[in-house]
Amino acid sequence: MEHNTNQNSNYLALLNLTDDGTYTVTKIEIIGSNKFVYIEKNLKPTLCPMCQSRMHSKGIYVRKVNHPISQDSMNTYLIVRQRRWVCKECGHTENDSFPFLDKYSHSSNITPYLILNAFKTLTKSTAEIAAQFNISDSAARLIFKRYVDLPRLPLPEYISVDEVYLDISNTEKYAFVIMDFSTGEIIDIVHNRWHSTLENYFLSIPLKERLNVKGVISDAYKTYLTMPEEYFPNAVTILDRLCKALHKRSYVKQIFM
Repeated sequence: MEHNTNQNSNYLALLNLTDDGTYTVTKIEIIGSNKFVYIEKNLKPTLCPMCQSRMHSKGIYVRKVNHPISQDSMNTYLIVRQRRWVCKECGHTENDSFPFLDKYSHSSNITPYLILNAFKTLTKSTAEIAAQFNISDSAARLIFKRYVDLPRLPLPEYISVDEVYLDISNTEKYAFVIMDFSTGEIIDIVHNRWHSTLENYFLSIPLKERLNVKGVISDAYKTYLTMPEEYFPNAVTILDRLCKALHKRSYVKQIFM
């Protein structure tokens, strides 16, 4: 499908580019469930930013960039034609720049923000979000970790631990949640509940802080039951079924203080 003037303007707007003749959408192709949008920077005299001499084109290379902006049933890719430039006076080299694209990136700049917005839907797994944006599970997790800073809160005297089904990946179905037993506030979330992961996590917390913990409330999962022995020398294990039977959290605290 060839482009027209309106399509050129529409796609430039989607990429946050001004329709001033700097960039052109040269072609739009639809092959099966994939849409390919060809874009390039129009040729014009280019001066070296180092010595202001005129630069010379050393040819064009093509980049295929994932751009899930439409969020319909089709996968959208940008086929970006970039010229290489060299200054024969000082030897400086550079490539055509595109505001929507970082160096070496395989996805447009807007992709991480769309992915982070998708993570707000708690019923969606990481695998589902990755499939929605045509990226791998590991890439989706890396984007989340890169942009979302969730610092751990200080450990209270009584912590409640449990798992929650998040289906992060094929091997990590359950995340490990630490809560303040008294307030219900989430202290931190660990990406799995494996013993090796929890060992590295808790031993990275200064011993002085871990000594303040007096009780670990959990179910009868073996890894949870041994936490006081392994990480909290001053704490005891409290089965959460006991807490439910007593109803009042303050009474549980009185027993073990």
